[in-house]
Amino acid sequence: MTKPATIGFIGLGAMGGAVARRLAQGPFTVRVYDRDPLAVQRAVEAGAEAVVNAASAASDADVVMTSLPTPEIVEAVWAELVPQLGEDVIALDLSTIDPACARRLSGLIETSPAAGLVCCTLGRTPQHAERGEVPGFVGGPAGLVARLAPVLDQMTDSVHDMGSVEGATIFKLISNHIGMTNLVVLAEGYALACRAGIDADT
Repeated sequence: MTKPATIGFIGLGAMGGAVARRLAQGPFTVRVYDRDPLAVQRAVEAGAEAVVNAASAASDADVVMTSLPTPEIVEAVWAELVPQLGEDVIALDLSTIDPACARRLSGLIETSPAAGLVCCTLGRTPQHAERGEVPGFVGGPAGLVARLAPVLDQMTDSVHDMGSVEGATIFKLISNHIGMTNLVVLAEGYALACRAGIDADT
């Protein structure tokens, strides 16, 4: 992108809200929509513009971004957005979805005049995302990923190309799987130490 982008951002939950607020502090016009008015207000206070619905967020945007809680909601929202997508718009989804959903979503975007879909899953926490201190695991057409560089640079502190929308989405699931498995093992170790009489603070 050779100019500050207009970004339509839909979904201001814990991670999405943090990312939207971070983007609003950069050289972008960020139009936001969420069903929670308090989440919208927090984004507006960070510099974003509120709109009345998802379609308004997507209209005339250079990049349309979603951060939504389930694959079913992701697909439903994008089905509504497709008629609003202008020529050469980049669709960018941050949601935690499965690879099959990502492939269906990519196919759906291809029926519109939009340039295509890029998936970018994020590591770490919303607190880190608020400061742009998260890794981005990106997948999609190389040309679109390159065009998104200013947006990704504002959002993340490192970008890792997973090669495809399937790669980006499965990597997040793998990361979550490893993290939760480690947590279970640590909890088991803690419980065993307590049963052995070791002081909890120790």
